[in-house]
Amino acid sequence: MNAFEQMYWPIWKTLQDKDKMVLMRQVLMYFVSPLTLVRDVELRDFEMGGVKCRTFTFTINGEPFVFVPGQKEAILGWDQGTEGLSLRDILASEAAFNFFEQHTHPQIPTPEELAAVVNENTSALRKVNVPPMIVSRYAIPFGCSYIGDFDTITGLFYGEVADFSPIETAIRQIVYPAMTQEESLTWEFPKRFFKEGAFYLELDPRDSRYHVYKHQVKTLATVEKELRRYNFYFPTEDEYEYLIGGGTRRLFVWGSSLNFFDGVNITPSFSQIDNMFGLKINIDRWQHSLLRDTDVVKAGPVDSTSPNLMAALLPLSHYYRRVDPLLPEASLPAQDYAYRKVTRILP
Repeated sequence: MNAFEQMYWPIWKTLQDKDKMVLMRQVLMYFVSPLTLVRDVELRDFEMGGVKCRTFTFTINGEPFVFVPGQKEAILGWDQGTEGLSLRDILASEAAFNFFEQHTHPQIPTPEELAAVVNENTSALRKVNVPPMIVSRYAIPFGCSYIGDFDTITGLFYGEVADFSPIETAIRQIVYPAMTQEESLTWEFPKRFFKEGAFYLELDPRDSRYHVYKHQVKTLATVEKELRRYNFYFPTEDEYEYLIGGGTRRLFVWGSSLNFFDGVNITPSFSQIDNMFGLKINIDRWQHSLLRDTDVVKAGPVDSTSPNLMAALLPLSHYYRRVDPLLPEASLPAQDYAYRKVTRILP
């Protein structure tokens, strides 16, 4: 059995740690650009929905990445409508009540109508081979590059100081604004902040740090060219669905109840979670995810304008797809579009 075969999940999960380490050294040696610096290689355990994976996390030029084992004949796509969801429980939930309260004319469709909405807006059922990959743990806002983390407790920055220095004053004014004592009693750190052509901030509530991104106005073609320089690419639709859901047969990878939604907002505990591969899933900032096929995007935020609860939540499913032709010269808003960097491990 060659090294590539061992990097597919059925074999990978049976390997001893020392054997995984040997394979990981080969991957980092032959598939990571020599123009980059790899550090902090660590073997870790991840789990979501009963699916477990022991794999490697590491940083490339300070940015967090993870190794994702491949899968042959992965079953992807969706044609099961609302199967696996208890519609009676969902419609009777507090979240549904709160959602319907926001709409003057809410729609409560039949199970058949709900199933049609789901099937029409998700990818076709299929069986595919997905290669092992190196993948960025965080979705990267379009036009942005990760430069480090800002600790809101200590006020210290960890990362590329040369890139942070020109924007430091503006960021500190946002994180620590001047306010009265009364205002400070109710003030909260903003979840995110975007200044076009300067920076993008994303708060990780679990460690009170902002992920700091440098932003530049760029076209889609420019971003893809910059990624190729370091052997990175946008994922395909097959790869995206596998990376987020691991091939599990759930419409929503985190479960079948509405515990992730209170009817108006995403539940705070779901604002930043690890999936079974260690990818950071933040459905509170679920932007449209870019693919190699630029005619389709995956995912999206809750559609609060829809009077149909299921239609409003469907963009949170990794099987959701939207036809959205994007031209190479398009410059996309960082608040609305993001992507994962992937490097495919192929012979």
